[in-house]
Amino acid sequence: MILGQILLLCCQLLLPCSLLPSTPAHAATTPVTSQSRPGSSATTGPSRQVSGVRLADGNQPSEGRLEVLIDGGWGTVCDEDFGVAEAKVACTMLGYPGYPPKVKTSPSYSEGSGSIAMDLQVSCVGNETSLSQCQYRSQHSCSHSQDVGIQCSPPVAKIRLAGGSTVFEGRVEVRLPGIDEWGTVCDNGFDIKDARVVCRMLGELRYT
Repeated sequence: MILGQILLLCCQLLLPCSLLPSTPAHAATTPVTSQSRPGSSATTGPSRQVSGVRLADGNQPSEGRLEVLIDGGWGTVCDEDFGVAEAKVACTMLGYPGYPPKVKTSPSYSEGSGSIAMDLQVSCVGNETSLSQCQYRSQHSCSHSQDVGIQCSPPVAKIRLAGGSTVFEGRVEVRLPGIDEWGTVCDNGFDIKDARVVCRMLGELRYT
């Protein structure tokens, strides 16, 4: 009460009350947004909804040009700031979790065609289960010469020989990734080439 009377007296003696600044106590502050690069928008937040991923033009199923399915259409991904963390999330979606991937920039794989589905800076921590959970900043400046490729590390099956008279012979048994149980291998179509692969996996480089 006393403070209000003092302010009123100052207003009457020194200034016209209309000149005093008035700010409502409940006024909301303007949110601060991060500045964008030239040629990019300031949009940041969760990435677009990625409903599928695939690899194209690779020498094996675990590598190739990364393509994502967004809004019912497949498109490539820009390599702008796309690193190991982002590749790890993509490999997890492809069924290769927990293994260190490699990022391959063009021209490791041929350029894609059509749309660039993720023409933006994708930023992942690495423990996400989908690229949709990562952050992004719209870029709109990539071309297909910047299509990113990745090389996932496929899980490796374990192998052993059982029931033989020595450690160099026996029944072939394998334990597939994600399965905590050993199983046998059918001999239908299994020939000397397959046996050589088994011996290599066992560490026996000299075999007959």
